[in-house]
Amino acid sequence: MEKCPQFDLAVTQFKEFLAREGKPTEILWVFREDVTSFKRRLWVKALIHHENESSARILYAQGLERGLGVNLHQIGEYANNSLCSIWIPADEGDMIQAMMGGGLKLSILQSSFDLRPVPGNLKWKWLKWRNQQRGYNSIEKELPERMPILAQPSPRPYGSPAAGSPSGQE
Repeated sequence: MEKCPQFDLAVTQFKEFLAREGKPTEILWVFREDVTSFKRRLWVKALIHHENESSARILYAQGLERGLGVNLHQIGEYANNSLCSIWIPADEGDMIQAMMGGGLKLSILQSSFDLRPVPGNLKWKWLKWRNQQRGYNSIEKELPERMPILAQPSPRPYGSPAAGSPSGQE
């Protein structure tokens, strides 16, 4: 497993991986707010949030800073796009359990979900509420939330010196 490259190079490598596996190479980044699930059924918002790519960049940079590795993974397909997410281990135990080795991991969810797009905002809110009441949201709980990512200050570019650090050493 190689060390984590910058986001754009990682995405290029991920697209090449998806192509080798016969998956769509157009990526839609999804977060917990974009999906809801119940048992083997997965609903996804038909209109993915416009800030998802910038949120994915921020999350990826946070993963680089943490130094435990980053997993780019496809969770499904929709309208000739790969629905993808980023997972970062919380600690060394998570890193070891996920066999990450501190580098970039590319993966495809092998479980098959009955994926259904939801076109309307009202229907989306109802499905999200209903599935939360049911209490069995299998994949939804595995995805990062967009909102806490956007609330965090943007991390400095990987490898750049910290602000106020004259020598560049932290």
